[in-house]
Amino acid sequence: MTNPSVYKRIIVPVSKLMKIKSGFTIVESLISLSILMIIASLFPLIFYQIQNISGKAVNHQDINIQLFLRDIQEEIKNDTIEIKHNKLFLTKSNLSYEFHNNRIVRKKNGTGYVIMLENVNDAYFYSKNDKTWIFLKVKINVQTFEVHYMLQ
Repeated sequence: MTNPSVYKRIIVPVSKLMKIKSGFTIVESLISLSILMIIASLFPLIFYQIQNISGKAVNHQDINIQLFLRDIQEEIKNDTIEIKHNKLFLTKSNLSYEFHNNRIVRKKNGTGYVIMLENVNDAYFYSKNDKTWIFLKVKINVQTFEVHYMLQ
């Protein structure tokens, strides 16, 4: 048979070892506390950035107007223009622009439409000195602007 003193010697050191490893040491506590403090110090920066991003979502009507004017000038370049009943017709490409329900819309072959510019209080097309002009009355934030712009 086996000697019982051998088992006793094996069991005693293992149980003492388990008692030593059962808690946290000061070094482990300091490391975890320092990591927690680093993460906690980042929260104000994160909240500040989120607040800045949410404040950026504003009306960019001025940019939309510039993009609209650029787009319409590109389409007009090599086309023949007619103005009838406050509508701008591009005869070669079968396009038309008109003011409808506080928007300027573009139609192809007189059907359907694409919204080119929204939140327009008033708009009309006119000719002056052999040039084609557009008049826009637009509200940007709290101010109303009137723009006469030469298209061609």
